[in-house]
Amino acid sequence: MRKTGTGYSYADLAMFRGRLQLGTSDALYSDGSRYMPAIVVRDGYKSHLPAFRRVLLLGAGMASTAHILTTAGCTASYTLVDINEEILQWAMEYAVPEVQANVTPICDDAKRFMSTCTEQYDLIFIDIFIGRHVPDFVTGADFLKACSRCLTTDGRLALNFIVNDKFSWELMQEQFAKVFPAYRVVTKGENRILLT
Repeated sequence: MRKTGTGYSYADLAMFRGRLQLGTSDALYSDGSRYMPAIVVRDGYKSHLPAFRRVLLLGAGMASTAHILTTAGCTASYTLVDINEEILQWAMEYAVPEVQANVTPICDDAKRFMSTCTEQYDLIFIDIFIGRHVPDFVTGADFLKACSRCLTTDGRLALNFIVNDKFSWELMQEQFAKVFPAYRVVTKGENRILLT
């Protein structure tokens, strides 16, 4: 088991049933090829995967999402942004060779990264948590608009959200709909994955 501080909490890296898992005491950030939010993204955009050329992953986990999309036929290049340098190092160290070859890791705060981003992506997946909570900036208009500006014309955006209370979930949907009025929600337990 390996442990790293995230600035807000601590994350552990452990092997479970042959899969690397990254998580805190109350949340799972990565689960290898069985990481459910990434599976929802894969299945939600299945017909689009072959056309994706550039994918931005905000919240690196262990590069599970890149692995899951790659094994489903997505040949995109991936940019992984995470505030924790050690998690990025682990993601690169343990990623399968097919993923390592197509990943650019960037150690930065997602809010700062998006505020200066000028690149265009076919898919942006926002998977940012502090424990079980999505930081407030993620559901703010400025951040969501910055994400929208960085999508290609036919680009897609997915956001993973854990419902801790009804009010925060309703507020999040209200904020999200202002920037992305056409979206659907896939419910998996306490997780809600919003797909545009």
